[in-house]
Amino acid sequence: LNGPQGQAMRSMEEQLSQLDAGDNEQLQDLIDAMSKADFEGAQQQLTKLADTMASDDMSDSDRQALADALQALADQLESLSEKQDALSESLKQAGLDPALANDPEALAEAIEQAEGLNESQKQSLKQQAQANQQAEQMLKKLAEATQQACNNCQNPGQQGEKSSCQN
Repeated sequence: LNGPQGQAMRSMEEQLSQLDAGDNEQLQDLIDAMSKADFEGAQQQLTKLADTMASDDMSDSDRQALADALQALADQLESLSEKQDALSESLKQAGLDPALANDPEALAEAIEQAEGLNESQKQSLKQQAQANQQAEQMLKKLAEATQQACNNCQNPGQQGEKSSCQN
């Protein structure tokens, strides 16, 4: 894939490859699917984990440990969604304030107003910013899905209520 969509996918795959299951082997398949941007596979793994946690085969302490690991994973995803490293570096190289990576509107305006950039460079930065936003949105959705799985696992049948795995 080329263009903003392809850049977003590559950026997200790179970020997802940083996920860590810690010492919880049950999360490894989920993390492997996420790191390959296999969202269908990740959803299947989340469902499998939820089923495992809802079964009577799991002790309360194991269930809590898995819920805690899911919460940690959701926190990692949320943290990754806030990273703007690649875009910040590109902005710095272009002579723009790297902090603009955190403000899409100000960034778009700064790119337009940048006198030291030609149209091709401006377009490239705009595409990178767009890809970064798309990757950020996808990572936030993954974090929300993981958090929801954690909530559902903590309180099977009580969706919508806050669980003890919320920090």
